[in-house]
Amino acid sequence: MKGITHCKMKRLTYILSLIVVGLTPLDAITLSEGVTFGRIFYILLIISALLSKDLFKVRLNKYVGALSVFSLWAFVTFIWSFNIETTILRCLYLIQYLLLVIILNNVIDDERKFRALCWSWVVGALYIGWNTIVNFSQHSFVENELYRVSEFGNSNENSFMLCYAMVLLIVVWKGARRLYLYAILLFAFLAILANGSRTGLLMYLFMAGIFVLSEFKKNRRAAFFVLPAIIVIAIYIVLNYLPESSDERFLNISEDIKEGNLANRQWIWRVAFDILSQRERYILVGSGWGTFPEVFQSVTGIYYGSHNFYINILFTTGIVGFLIVMYYLIFCWEYIRRIPSKKITYYLLLYIPLISMMTTNWESRRWWFLMGVFIYKLYEFSITTSWKKTNE
Repeated sequence: MKGITHCKMKRLTYILSLIVVGLTPLDAITLSEGVTFGRIFYILLIISALLSKDLFKVRLNKYVGALSVFSLWAFVTFIWSFNIETTILRCLYLIQYLLLVIILNNVIDDERKFRALCWSWVVGALYIGWNTIVNFSQHSFVENELYRVSEFGNSNENSFMLCYAMVLLIVVWKGARRLYLYAILLFAFLAILANGSRTGLLMYLFMAGIFVLSEFKKNRRAAFFVLPAIIVIAIYIVLNYLPESSDERFLNISEDIKEGNLANRQWIWRVAFDILSQRERYILVGSGWGTFPEVFQSVTGIYYGSHNFYINILFTTGIVGFLIVMYYLIFCWEYIRRIPSKKITYYLLLYIPLISMMTTNWESRRWWFLMGVFIYKLYEFSITTSWKKTNE
């Protein structure tokens, strides 16, 4: 009887874990202040995992170890933090993310579950993409000025989640019916255009370029006939249906970079390094996890996030925390390098987040923890016979 109950709870935990990961792109949609769909299901997941007694056994993986050490170090920074309360509160989020990683590391124990985990993220991201396109189509052609969809959260974050969804889709997509895959990729392109995210567009073009090269390298017939047609369709849509204000935003990317016009980001980064040069202790041990906006405000009078994950890690946790995160990223790269099939598209699981981290506030999101789960599980199951057969 106990065994049956245990199996049921383990299955329930697996289902809830899919829902939580699938709702990750919807975390910006709140039911009330501080309450999201994802948070409700996360609480249910923790309760279910507690009742499934073996799910909190920590498997000794390098990436889990690195995330655990970083979480501990981030918590220690409250001792000298610029704002103790903020650091402790932000560390509670890290604990939540770490528990989710541990649960997923245990419950995703076969290839079928891994594919389902990837698809759950894809479905959540596509839902945001669909709503973004609908919202954009209802407003952009009525209003003369630039319209960016913000109803579903930060456009750069949503664009990352769409790009990462496409990478996961490429990873788990089986050989047949490539036309459907190409159509979904075109849909994601349109959603990113609707988001108005320049970083998102650069991520997408990088991802699409690697994917197209991979398709041609495999001599897929569809790649020689369908992909050129899709590219022509995409260009036609941009030239004929995208509002002029949106056209200007995307076409002026290189010029804005040269002039330093990156929505105040370069100014924020310059001030951040000025603060580090004046407060040498921050370089070694940081200002305290989660305190970047408050320290920045104390100097400039303006409450701004760092808009750069790397700078934020260095600023709030010092060289110590920065090196721990670099070890984590190296471990992720090493897992991909050791995958037997050596597909270049697998590296996108790491490269797309690395690009997004340059201009987005990642530190308060669970994505950089989940990234390790996707990469490690891909490595773990890539050495099985079934994965090799279904992904040739």
